[in-house]
Order: sequence, then C-alpha cells, then structure tokens
Amino acid sequence: MYTKGTTHMSKVHMIVEVDEESGDLSYDVKNVAGDGCEEVRKSMDARLGKPRVVRNTPEYYQRTVVDNHIRNTVG
Repeated sequence: MYTKGTTHMSKVHMIVEVDEESGDLSYDVKNVAGDGCEEVRKSMDARLGKPRVVRNTPEYYQRTVVDNHIRNTVG
C-alpha cells in the first residue's frame, strides 16, 4: 500500500492486533506522516470500525515537505 505523505514511495507498514480477552482491536501505522496517516486511518476505520482511542505518534505531526520550484522559461 502506498499513500500520499510517504516519501520516495515508502511502503506503509501496519501492525494489527486483537486482544483475545476483550476483543479490542488496535493498529499501528508506520512510515506515513501527517495527512497521509490520516488517509490511512480513515481507510482502516471504514474497514474495521472506529477505535475507542486514537493516539498520534510524533511521526503523525510531521508534515510532508513539497518543494515547489517555478522557473520562468519565457524569456
């Protein structure tokens, strides 16, 4: 799975766990920053249901840097 917010086509790593006693589901998303992480979370919520608790890691608060260089070629 690839998504916006990843750099250099990094693979999104996900760890999904189910607590056998309570049945609670948790998942952890790696290699995605900021808005891309939100996109993955919404996709997972749609498939698995919304979690009771959401904990954002420092990686979530990183923002994707877009390098915009505009060059005037008309001379």
